[in-house]
Amino acid sequence: MSQSPQNLSAALADVKASDRYKLGWKALTELIGQGRSFSGNESNCCFLNTRDGRFTDASATTGLSLYDDGRAVAVCDWNFDGSQDIWVSNRNAPRVRLLRNSSRGGDWLALRLSGTLSNKDAVGARVVIDLGDNKLRSKTLRAGDGFLAQSSKWLHFGLGNKATILSAKVYWPGGKVEKISGLKINQYHTIEQGKGQALLWKPPTGNSEIKTSKITFNESNDNTRTWLIGRIPLPRLEGIPDTGDSPKLINLWSESCAPCVAEISEWTKHEKQIRDAGLDIFALNVGLLDGTQQKTTHLTFPFNSGKASPEILDVLDIFHRTFVELQQPLPIPTSFLLDKEGRVAAIYKGHVPLSTLLDDVALLSKPESEARDAAVPFSGRWASDLFPPQAIRLAESFAAAGNPSLRKRYLKDYLLRFKSEETRLYLGRILLDENNLEQAIRVFAGISATTENEAEYHRSAGILLLKYNQIRPARDHLRAALSVYKDNPDFRFNLGIAEAGSGNLIESLNHFRACVRMKPTDAVAHFQLGNALQATGKGHDAVTHYRKSLQIRPGWMFPANNLAWLLSTHPDSELRNGEEAIKLITPIIKADGGKNHTTLSTLAAALAETGDFKGAIETTTRALHYAQSVGANDAGLRAALSNYRNGKAFRGK
Repeated sequence: MSQSPQNLSAALADVKASDRYKLGWKALTELIGQGRSFSGNESNCCFLNTRDGRFTDASATTGLSLYDDGRAVAVCDWNFDGSQDIWVSNRNAPRVRLLRNSSRGGDWLALRLSGTLSNKDAVGARVVIDLGDNKLRSKTLRAGDGFLAQSSKWLHFGLGNKATILSAKVYWPGGKVEKISGLKINQYHTIEQGKGQALLWKPPTGNSEIKTSKITFNESNDNTRTWLIGRIPLPRLEGIPDTGDSPKLINLWSESCAPCVAEISEWTKHEKQIRDAGLDIFALNVGLLDGTQQKTTHLTFPFNSGKASPEILDVLDIFHRTFVELQQPLPIPTSFLLDKEGRVAAIYKGHVPLSTLLDDVALLSKPESEARDAAVPFSGRWASDLFPPQAIRLAESFAAAGNPSLRKRYLKDYLLRFKSEETRLYLGRILLDENNLEQAIRVFAGISATTENEAEYHRSAGILLLKYNQIRPARDHLRAALSVYKDNPDFRFNLGIAEAGSGNLIESLNHFRACVRMKPTDAVAHFQLGNALQATGKGHDAVTHYRKSLQIRPGWMFPANNLAWLLSTHPDSELRNGEEAIKLITPIIKADGGKNHTTLSTLAAALAETGDFKGAIETTTRALHYAQSVGANDAGLRAALSNYRNGKAFRGK
């Protein structure tokens, strides 16, 4: 045959995104994290229309000349005082800034449009206001004003001083033009399409004020506290024993660092308060790494202490660079606050006041949904639930830093402590890539192969291996569970796929038949049974099940293509029906854009069956072009083309 029928697993194969694109964004994010700027650290600009065909730089006088890494600007009359205010979104902090317009200019007019014949929000509508003396004001309602930004849907017009409105027109989307009456200066109005009348609108009386803040540029301060929105566990680190059911603080210090010594002394002085709070401290000396610095102070530290190994420093540095956006090198002292489950909740750079530390320890005992509020500078309502665990993100950072073994160890340890199907799947893929199938199976299945659950183990392992195209191992595991799950239609379907992929066509056929008996309305089961029947030379029965699949799921490409192929190429003339095949495959080709060499090949066979060899030749030539463009095997297409040029229809088995 010139082609094999469409296979479901091949049709559902993943198409990877561009690795180059991903790497580009990764590199860009790293640069931003290092303190670089999208805008080159240039201040924002504002230009004023001088109404003589020129613009003047008004950045400083308007207060807009901020060194924010601006992304978008949106305007609205936030407090309904007749003046347009500005919202600015930034790449850096503050992420959103409101710049309130306190100026008092001339007259104004605000309109809110509502479409009836056009779209409800009247996006695309244009309003033209005639003020006389050839003074026109026009605005168009647009959707989107920058990156993830949308200005208010109110159209705000500045009218100058002592304005008089002679006329107003709305040019609605779709071409309708409507004159509007009832407009009053310095008022808000709503306009509904088709009414021709503007209605006064009264602004809400609620408090829309936002606490003002003075823009200042403070001197650099090395003392920072970062509370993480979602807590992430550290790997188990040698030298930092598991303290059980209590929070701990990992502190990096050096004897040559005066703030470090002062901090150690403060903790020593307030030992009782710290222990009463339930906190363990691990002070790790980074000055002893090379063995050249000797102990020069005579501190009696009541908590745990030791040497900061290179591995510990690498792990903490990678953790910091992964979850703190500004990726500056860690200073000393730096401390990491961990909850009782070993998850990092806060990072302190520089000296952390004792009161702050104790407050944060108390915060750990609160529900995480409450404690996360400490990660933001102001109260509010969260738009989503807690951030999901980001173990995968940290694991990727370990691998990117050249330590794939730490990545794997960290993920295995994570799954021992926490439940995460996403993380389990990720680790399983790593193990499969390493051809470590047995470990991958155990990770995927999430259970041990014991006598009590042996069948469940084999079933889970087989299905997951099948998902990742490990056909023969999947078949072996599924066979081992057949006696227990023989009456489960989904199990029989999966085993049918595995047997077909292993070349065991009769076994595959039997499993699909069993599946269809148990799930007679399953379109996919009928499709796969049709494939098995066709592969075993039972074309008439295959046609029946392809038709049944299309009856349950009309217009589905795969059974439609395979049915059309059989109707075009089967040796039995009583089964062949070229006209029906053309009717089946033509809408499929139209839907997929006419660039699929498989469906084009089927159409060519159908055309040849009806005697249209010219059409068959032209269609096969197109199919060859698209097959070659994707690197597909074109030997069958070339053989079919030779047949058509000789005036012969294609015949299969």
